[in-house]
Amino acid sequence: MDILEFQNMFEVEDQHWWFKGKRGIIKYLLQAELKPGRRALDFGCGCGAILKSLSREVEVEGVDISRTAIDFCRQRGLKNVMVIKLDQWRPKPDYYDLIIISDVLEHVENDLALLRKLYSALRQGGILLATVPAFNFLWSNHDLILHHKRRYTRPALIKAARQAGFDWSFISYYNFWLFLPVLAVRTFRKLFRPVSTKSDTIPIPGRLMNKIFYLIFKSEQYFLKKLVFPFGVSLIAITRKRSF
Repeated sequence: MDILEFQNMFEVEDQHWWFKGKRGIIKYLLQAELKPGRRALDFGCGCGAILKSLSREVEVEGVDISRTAIDFCRQRGLKNVMVIKLDQWRPKPDYYDLIIISDVLEHVENDLALLRKLYSALRQGGILLATVPAFNFLWSNHDLILHHKRRYTRPALIKAARQAGFDWSFISYYNFWLFLPVLAVRTFRKLFRPVSTKSDTIPIPGRLMNKIFYLIFKSEQYFLKKLVFPFGVSLIAITRKRSF
């Protein structure tokens, strides 16, 4: 990801409805797992907003392939962070109780190889939570600028997880309520705006609209424990490493 995109993320993710809503949903779904003394890993921690949020609950490390991202983590006061080279990264086997990999798999050429590494790093009974962008027909400048390799469907993510040894205990699309507006905006831009070298990420809207979007998005957390959304802008999935 470009340095400018990390800068943009760092500046908005504490307040932007999308980042705040996603953090809230992740923490809500992991409530039972966030206990003192548990070891957690935020893989592909970016600028550290999720990492900082989790650090209040568990002992958590952050790793990322970008030195720029790790520098921003340190600006947040996070110390337990490290730059890695993906092909050389060898996690401690059976070490972590919890791994979060949020909007990372789509950046990786070989997502299956990474999932296998994460599987080995989890202790028996440990939890992995993953989020990824959904549906290739939602592909936009944002995906190009962030160097995404793919967007996922639910069956594709299930297949990759099973090949790595995981069986999702929960998998659903999310950002469901705002799916149709996002689809309309991205379709319009594809039809009437040329390909740009600038991301089409929406900046923080006005205070009122940001609050409204946040509350709409946040409300999904209360449904996700009870049902599976049939579509959405993204996917969220949880799996527990089987105990034998």
